Amino acid sequence: MGGIVVIKTGIASIESAYNAEYGGRQYKNCISLGWFCGVASSMGRHGLRNCSGPFDWYFSDFESVLKLMETDFNDFMARKNLSVDANDPKIFNDKKYGFLCNHDIQNDFETEYEEVYQKYMRRADRFLQDTKEPTCFIRAVRSEQEILYIEESRNYIYDVIKKRNDNNEIIFLLLNRMKELPNSFLWFRLGCEQYVRKTFEMRMMFETSERFSEYCRKNILSPDCIKQNKEFDREHFGIDNKISMLVYNLDFYDIEPELRKTYPDLEQGIYLFGAGTYGEIVSLYLIKKGIILKGVIDNNPKKQGGLCNGIPIIPLSQIGNERQNICITISDKKREEIEKQILEKHPDAVILTLRNIIERLQERGIVF
Repeated sequence: MGGIVVIKTGIASIESAYNAEYGGRQYKNCISLGWFCGVASSMGRHGLRNCSGPFDWYFSDFESVLKLMETDFNDFMARKNLSVDANDPKIFNDKKYGFLCNHDIQNDFETEYEEVYQKYMRRADRFLQDTKEPTCFIRAVRSEQEILYIEESRNYIYDVIKKRNDNNEIIFLLLNRMKELPNSFLWFRLGCEQYVRKTFEMRMMFETSERFSEYCRKNILSPDCIKQNKEFDREHFGIDNKISMLVYNLDFYDIEPELRKTYPDLEQGIYLFGAGTYGEIVSLYLIKKGIILKGVIDNNPKKQGGLCNGIPIIPLSQIGNERQNICITISDKKREEIEKQILEKHPDAVILTLRNIIERLQERGIVF
């Protein structure tokens, strides 16, 4: 699973060459060059990014990324080059540069375009300013075809990335089975067979290479800079993203200790509130842990009377008036509304939310 870094030849020991060539080198900035969201997402978890860059949140072709850098973002996100996806109005494509953007449109492309355009102009302007200082770029190699392009374009690649500062460097990340890059590039092999789109897996992508994770901790940016960037990440990595990471990876985070702290009488059982996807996943986890589920509460009459992993789905009015243990398993957007609803009918209820669990895990130093 550990990543392998390949550096310049002519030095006997790979490890000593690694330390001599790149160990201890630090930069002012670290910026993602794509090809997909996983690079920026994992950089955020490691404290390597302090803002959203122009290549962070869409699918990109490396040759086009370089062309934009070379031309100082000429025609970047120009309306004449963009078209809405025929199958999804929230996705648009850049026909000139081959980008696919799937995070920027909330409802309607035409009415939101100008705001999206200005956002990307700000990111491009900051990119041009930041890269005047020593900058480390990170690019996940998209395909074997891209490896061939990198091999054939070394001089051009380094001319572009060093255009604004001669101390700029680029790190390439390769999938586990991809062909190696030549010795003249700095690269690491990830321990995954394919790129993923789930939040947890993207945030944990760098961890699939022990060598690269270590490199991120000890090199690239100063400890003070990493600390500041982690504060930025905590502020901008939303609670619902963290909830998604938690719910889809309950065995990794292990929420049972938090349940037992909240409910000293857990052996008597608890109710879950929410029979949606999160409720299904959490209920299955609790059943495996041997925790008694007295019922799954849901406001949807169509779900009431059914089962959630064999547990009856019931309305709130059906639970007893005695003090109840209730864990809310819904997205954070409706959390306050549901808490209020429960407490109006059961003021003595002991409520635990997914937000509460995340806050407690973070207090223990667990990073999302």
